[in-house]
Amino acid sequence: MQKYHHIIVVILLLLMFCVVSAEGQVIPKAQDKPLKNWNNIGLSIKVLPKVNLSYSQLYGFNSQPYKLSFLQNNFGANFYVKRHISVGLGHSNTFIFKRDYTDIKYRFYVSTALRNKLGKLNISNAFMGEYHSPNETKYRWRIIYTIRAKPKTIKINKFFKVSPFISYRLYYNIGGNPVRQYVNNGKDYIGKHVPYGLHRMRLAIGTSLKTKIGLSFSLQLMRQQEFNTDFAKGHSMNVYNPDRNRIERSFSNYFMLGAGIRYYVKLKSVEKIEKRIAKRNKIQKPSPNRFWQHSPVSEGN
Repeated sequence: MQKYHHIIVVILLLLMFCVVSAEGQVIPKAQDKPLKNWNNIGLSIKVLPKVNLSYSQLYGFNSQPYKLSFLQNNFGANFYVKRHISVGLGHSNTFIFKRDYTDIKYRFYVSTALRNKLGKLNISNAFMGEYHSPNETKYRWRIIYTIRAKPKTIKINKFFKVSPFISYRLYYNIGGNPVRQYVNNGKDYIGKHVPYGLHRMRLAIGTSLKTKIGLSFSLQLMRQQEFNTDFAKGHSMNVYNPDRNRIERSFSNYFMLGAGIRYYVKLKSVEKIEKRIAKRNKIQKPSPNRFWQHSPVSEGN
């Protein structure tokens, strides 16, 4: 069990980070938004034994009324240092559909992920750093930590396999436009400050249905919760402005129900290389076609 003590420590830290506060301010409670729907379609190509390229489109819909709110294109590449250690980089551009215009934002990201086992669970720990375009007012940089757990894949028959999962993400914001900050229940104005720090978590549960021909279908339910902590006093979101009688940088809390379809393909040249490696190492079966499928990606807003 000592082998996994670092994972247990991380989980305990995550639980501690869940204890948040609003710094004592008496402000209106942030209203949860209606259920959202995100649908994803993607393609992953294994171009070298340790290099994978991917492209996906994410369609975000709001409910009440049900309409398209954003479209996001994601381009990524993953490089495997070892089978269970990967480094990734990518780019996303997002078209946000407003009432009178379309706002276009972009981001670049780099990531690293470590995969190991805790009993019968496959555990993935990943860190991602994002740089956002100047028209993103909430932050310029973000650091995202993700822990993901899934049991052993369940084989239904020769064609289908089911893989359930649960994941937890923490977001640390850096930069962005400053917000008017008040203390003592909004009585004292302390100036404009950028609300950096831990301000968001996402908890998701779901499952994927894998097929023998490389198609994978997924379904997930995700909860987004934004908050303030005492780690960064004076750098809050959801701050009540008594002069304007409104909330500055309000929390965005909602549930998201999402579905996706992705096709995994391995180039024939890669198959030949893997067969040669397998023969040389006396391994009868090469590495699976889809072992990289849980690599971290930059999705959503």
